Amino acid sequence: MKIIGNNPAADNAEITAVASGTLPNGKPVIVNSDGTVSVVSGTDEGFSSTVQISSGNIDSFSRSTFCRVTNKVVVAYSDSSSSYYGTVAVGTISGSSISFGSPVVFESGEVRDFDISEAGSSKVIVAYRNQSSTNDGTARVGTISGSSISFGSASVFFTSASTISVGYDSNADKAVISYRKDTAPNYMVSRVASISGTSVSFGTEANVSTRAAMGEKGFGTTTFDSNLNKIVVSFIDSAWGLYSAVGTVSGTSISYGSLTTVLTGNYQRYPTSTFDTTSNKVILSWHDTSAADAGKVVVGTVSGTSISYGAAVEYASTAPYTASSSVSYNSDLNQTVIVFSDASNTSVKLGTISGTDISIGDAVVSTFDGVGLSSTYDSNSNKAAILGKSASRLRSELYLPATTTLTAENFIGFSDGAAADTGRARVQIGSGINGVQSSLTAGQQYFVQTDGTLGLTADDPSVIAGTAISATEIIVKG
Repeated sequence: MKIIGNNPAADNAEITAVASGTLPNGKPVIVNSDGTVSVVSGTDEGFSSTVQISSGNIDSFSRSTFCRVTNKVVVAYSDSSSSYYGTVAVGTISGSSISFGSPVVFESGEVRDFDISEAGSSKVIVAYRNQSSTNDGTARVGTISGSSISFGSASVFFTSASTISVGYDSNADKAVISYRKDTAPNYMVSRVASISGTSVSFGTEANVSTRAAMGEKGFGTTTFDSNLNKIVVSFIDSAWGLYSAVGTVSGTSISYGSLTTVLTGNYQRYPTSTFDTTSNKVILSWHDTSAADAGKVVVGTVSGTSISYGAAVEYASTAPYTASSSVSYNSDLNQTVIVFSDASNTSVKLGTISGTDISIGDAVVSTFDGVGLSSTYDSNSNKAAILGKSASRLRSELYLPATTTLTAENFIGFSDGAAADTGRARVQIGSGINGVQSSLTAGQQYFVQTDGTLGLTADDPSVIAGTAISATEIIVKG
């Protein structure tokens, strides 16, 4: 015979354990790896407070990277309050905030088209178009020390270059600079950059393709496939099509396979890319002006010296503001962080890859009105730094992922009475009845939510708490 109600055997289905933290009465409880027990806790995804980096005005966009050796975020920008000098700042993430050291000038001249990448050791490399020197394509190596950075001498890789992007091949310990030659036939080309101390030298120029590229800042992007040790360059051609090519570094040289067409004739703009180290996929995003400038993203698979793409997915149906989108990969969440702005608010959506498909989650919206956005993922703190122009200044905030102590396996029951930290805790487990709940509906199944509350729908992870038998009582799932 089944008894529902005050069944002494069921009511006494409990264990005792040492509490880690205080346990209020009647709360969902998890078991920790050391055998102690705690209440379920978590936070919703959101954003940190916004901090100002520059004291003067900046040009329309920024570029950023994360140095894994020093655990620092480094952002490059053009200081329009100081004759558009090329400038960088070093950021440190601590908890749920980011702070920056004093900005450092890397080029005392007008810089408008630039990119930055980590470069091994405590180094970054910045590649840029020096408009104060006949538009020379130039690079410098920066060495990070604490919250500051110092730069070596400038090295020119090509006279009159644009559409500049830079990536780092960690396998070869080489940077790869890709750029449009502003001399006919305006091909997109690359050079391998070798770093020695604070100096940089360049290998032989190699064509990314024999298509003419569009000479615009932010119209090229480079990422590194760390699974196959390949460089992937994507760019906008002179007919507004979007193309990608796969490069292989050998010594001081790079060679490319055949060009892959992503989209043609649709007036594509502002490509950005990153690499998913879990599924070993390239993620490429851009603005599609033929579709109301919608933000789109696609998954790429490198095979040998070529890349193929799945179907494009729209992440924003209306136009992200000019050059105001960026992607980075969060290896802790195993998701792509898509950042975009409409000049009033900055939004983040998470993308999850399955095969060659990507599904896009709901937007979480910040009051940060940044434009010309860049983003980079800090793998030490598991947070994405977002950087952009707001009220003419360079500012930054963090995207803070949702957190929870709940897993698919660690829920064991409900606290039976309160317990102090390190004190003796009683936990009602499977088939026990906890009678100190409120507002439950008898006959309904309830799920443990990631913040430690109960709900009628599953959260992520999906964990069943039990079935209510009254407004105050729940039978703990066995």
